[in-house]
Amino acid sequence: PPAGGGGGAPSPPVQTDTVLPLSPATCVAGTAVKILGTFNRTITQVSINGVARAATEWTQTAASLLVQLPADALGALRIELVNGATPDLPAVLCEGSRAVVPVETATVTVETKTATATENSATQPGSNTALTCPSVSSVTNVYFSLNSSTLSAAQRSRLNAFISPACRYLVTGFIGTAGSASRQSTLAAARARNVSKVFLAGKVAVQWRTAKATTAVCASARSGCVVVRRAKQA
Repeated sequence: PPAGGGGGAPSPPVQTDTVLPLSPATCVAGTAVKILGTFNRTITQVSINGVARAATEWTQTAASLLVQLPADALGALRIELVNGATPDLPAVLCEGSRAVVPVETATVTVETKTATATENSATQPGSNTALTCPSVSSVTNVYFSLNSSTLSAAQRSRLNAFISPACRYLVTGFIGTAGSASRQSTLAAARARNVSKVFLAGKVAVQWRTAKATTAVCASARSGCVVVRRAKQA
């Protein structure tokens, strides 16, 4: 054979980089997870549960790797990193969950009504007639089109019929599960504010907040809803 013979592909470099396991092994869908370790070689591929991610979805330093998780990264996740060396870097494992959205409460200052001796009554300005907060139909739900916070004329009319000057109201915008959690959180707050404005126009006490939607309160947890609760004046 010719001198210097013997072909074949060169062996890959020996792995010297390291990856530390996540502690705690939890991560949040739609956010970036920080993986610590030693990254002297360039990471050329990142995959999550076997699906390769775009190179724009991670950034690398010598001591960490920041990987953007997709919005549907839920349950057991296996993040694999490739840097061209052998053996492969160990996979990073975590349990993906949705972001926990804190309940937001905003109190709106409205006109104070004069209370009568009856705890759940109020006096209509310019009249001696005592008004009583109805005890029936104390809850009403308001539904919106997906990704919309606009109240229809029919919804406004129904809310106006629900208003009693002797009552106070709590408006809760339930956050849907469709799409981006941050988008749904913003949408739920806008819906709650728009419903509250109807009560403000009627000059009654109202508070609004947001909370995570469930099928126990909304017909569809996916699109969310607004629930209005009526109670007697404190």
